[in-house]
Amino acid sequence: VIALIMSKNHNKHTAGVYNRGVIMSAMIVAVFGGLLIKQGLTNTLLLMAISMSMMIVGGVEWRKLIVVGVVYAMLAGIFLLFGSGRESAPATVDGAPVVEATQTEGRHGTWYNRIMRHRGDGRPKYEYDINAENRQEMYAYMAQANGGVFGVMPGNSRETARLPLAFSDYIYAIVIEDTGLVGGIVVLVLYLWLLARASSIASRCQRVFSALLVIGMAVMIVYQALFHMAIVSGLAPVSGQPLPLISKGGSSIIVTSIAFGVMLSVSRHAALNGAKRQEVKAEMESLPENLRGENPTMMQ
Repeated sequence: VIALIMSKNHNKHTAGVYNRGVIMSAMIVAVFGGLLIKQGLTNTLLLMAISMSMMIVGGVEWRKLIVVGVVYAMLAGIFLLFGSGRESAPATVDGAPVVEATQTEGRHGTWYNRIMRHRGDGRPKYEYDINAENRQEMYAYMAQANGGVFGVMPGNSRETARLPLAFSDYIYAIVIEDTGLVGGIVVLVLYLWLLARASSIASRCQRVFSALLVIGMAVMIVYQALFHMAIVSGLAPVSGQPLPLISKGGSSIIVTSIAFGVMLSVSRHAALNGAKRQEVKAEMESLPENLRGENPTMMQ
């Protein structure tokens, strides 16, 4: 939807996007973000990051991007301030303040607890006692430490049996335990390579819609993978986020496969691979007038 809106509001003269397109795109993200945030803060942040990336590729000016970012932050702040309704007093777990979640809080207490546990109290992680609140991240750290540099080889994981959600939300920890730091870096590079290939396809698209579409699909997959890796490695607070094409989950595989299908379709039909000028002109004339905007990132 964002690719369609921005392509219809593309400014051919400045290679940017009209204010109407930026506002409509931000409104779409705000609406869907509002629907998502109660059940998944991470998914809302992903949606915002994807939209911002597409705006950058679409040629939106930096001052407009800053305004959009401020609006996103204000909307999130308003929701968190007036939608939390916390009633209980702070408690502590391992020295970190924790808010007991109640029915009136929804997910807010959970988010707060996770952020506070992530911040900790200054002690190293290995000094914390393992309890019901932190056992996921603690066992994930143990799995990664056990993997070392080269791993224990696939199938020899020690933590698979006791790490909760080892097959989905924490699969990257098992990947590192089995294949070590080397294997973890290889997986990371493969996702970044996917983004680089998508960027290469986008740079060869004649139309801005095709470029935005392929970039949107690529960053959806790669950002989700980066979020997953950041959570598992302890760089970000705990949040359920699968690793695309690796974690167990039917809906995730279906959506990721659709994204790959779209990217392959763009690569086959919309990217220029030695196409003749007549073919490019015929393609342009077959499109509606508001979808004929040229790709501002195209490399000649």
